Amino acid sequence: MIKISATLKLSIIGLIIFTMIFLRFQGSLLQRNTYSLTTKLLLNGKTFLLSTGDYNRLLNISFNFSMINQVCQESAPVLVLIVVHSAPSNFKKRQTIRDTWGQVEETKQIVFMIGDPSSPEQQKKLEEENTLFGDIVQGNFIDNYRNLTYKHVMVLKYFVYHCPQAKYLLKTDDDVFINWPSMKKFPHLRFVSFQ
Repeated sequence: MIKISATLKLSIIGLIIFTMIFLRFQGSLLQRNTYSLTTKLLLNGKTFLLSTGDYNRLLNISFNFSMINQVCQESAPVLVLIVVHSAPSNFKKRQTIRDTWGQVEETKQIVFMIGDPSSPEQQKKLEEENTLFGDIVQGNFIDNYRNLTYKHVMVLKYFVYHCPQAKYLLKTDDDVFINWPSMKKFPHLRFVSFQ
């Protein structure tokens, strides 16, 4: 019987494992998916066109907006669109933002992204708040932590289809303070319109 050293055994086992992993992932390592920054998408050798009129194709999420405000069409050209994730019950936080750093300026617009509240009473309060301020965008999904990804996608969908002329998109939460005067001074952002 041939005696095999422990080092040789480990080397053989390692080679077998490496070969199995390589064979398992060989296709995905060699396959190249390329994505264009335009409305053309090349995926697995097939070309897909995403037109701006194809409203439900963005990331294949077909939710709709229950409440929407066209803040970008109502004002001068928007340099920065600020979108704030907020919960339906966070009226005081939204009001604090409106009263401080979120005050509308000529070159920036702010909208609050919200999902469906848990009660009809909260929905009524949201509708009243929106009538008063006109800065709420609501998706037709339950607003909870588990659905946070939907809210992120809602931001992208709103930006692409309702505010494409904005040069910058700033996403934040309703418990964050933005030092807007300091942000305008960042030279690499080239906020030349502010000077």
